[in-house]
Amino acid sequence: MRSYLIALCGVSLILSLSCLVPNLKAWAEPASSGDPHCAEIEVPTGDLEIAGTLCSPRGRTPRTVMVLLPGATYNARYWDVGIQPEVYNFRLAMNRGGYSTVAVDRLGTGRSSKPASPGVTIQRQSDAVHALIGALRAGLPGHPRFSSVILGAHSLGSTITITEAAEHRDADAVLLTGFSHAPNPVGLGALFASLVPATTDRRFTGRDPGYLTTRPGTRQVMYGRSDVTPQVAAYDEDTKDVVSAAEVPGAVVTTPPAPSGPLALDAALDAASVPSTNRITAPVLLVDGSDDRQFCQPAIGNCADSAALDANERRYFGRSAAFDARVIAGSGHALNLSTAAPQLHAVVLDWARRTVPH
Repeated sequence: MRSYLIALCGVSLILSLSCLVPNLKAWAEPASSGDPHCAEIEVPTGDLEIAGTLCSPRGRTPRTVMVLLPGATYNARYWDVGIQPEVYNFRLAMNRGGYSTVAVDRLGTGRSSKPASPGVTIQRQSDAVHALIGALRAGLPGHPRFSSVILGAHSLGSTITITEAAEHRDADAVLLTGFSHAPNPVGLGALFASLVPATTDRRFTGRDPGYLTTRPGTRQVMYGRSDVTPQVAAYDEDTKDVVSAAEVPGAVVTTPPAPSGPLALDAALDAASVPSTNRITAPVLLVDGSDDRQFCQPAIGNCADSAALDANERRYFGRSAAFDARVIAGSGHALNLSTAAPQLHAVVLDWARRTVPH
């Protein structure tokens, strides 16, 4: 693999850095001549670096890139599944659909910087994503400047995306998955109960106790009734990552409904306490699995079908240029690991082509 190193100096565009140094390692996928060209990237954000894999369709120069954030205890491999890619690999499906992608390692995970856990908050993650979007728009070595950005995410990544899109409004469209304003206390309780200090897993030796991961054999709390195969479950366990305990409070307070009434909403926004989905102005697509144990409540039927999810969520995206909601029948919280993942890919591509053409 070849390595590229470039210094982009004088860019106040990205957190007022005096020198931005993205690093890229490029390779081509070995299957067919139509497969994408990929490069590892690291983008400075303050004193840390956020890493990802930038992939583009071979022989094309898309002007739109999808920035993809994983959820808690996941990294970029959630979007770039290494087994049965024709079924599960979201990144590959988007590339073949004509879009460039950046599958991101959140701060603290994968190849990104791993600072002390108290500093890894939703706000800090949002700032890093903002820097990454700025770098993609400014242009990276061997790639064109992207004129349009779709910011997509899963679960905890969705709360980071909400924060980023509400504050900076630098995304042309927003994709949220594994999220709703009707969190299920029972399902979330089961998920939180599965978390243990990451130091209990030798893969994360050296992390401080504020980094958490799931106990072995407990990740089924994020699956539907029968939507994840044993092979994919093993892959999920093998590739799991961490979440900072400092991220959890910020994620939780993003999910409750915003205050009712214009005065209450304005007061909340003026206080700048928690960025609300009501501050997002870009078009939004929200996708949940019908069997999501964390964000679906059978008692209220918010995930019964796409119409029900739309009815429950549309009110919280009042400033969005357009809002769509879709339910993937039979899928659990980890939508991209479900056997129904191809449906997710098709829904997102259809929406993207109608919203931000590549």
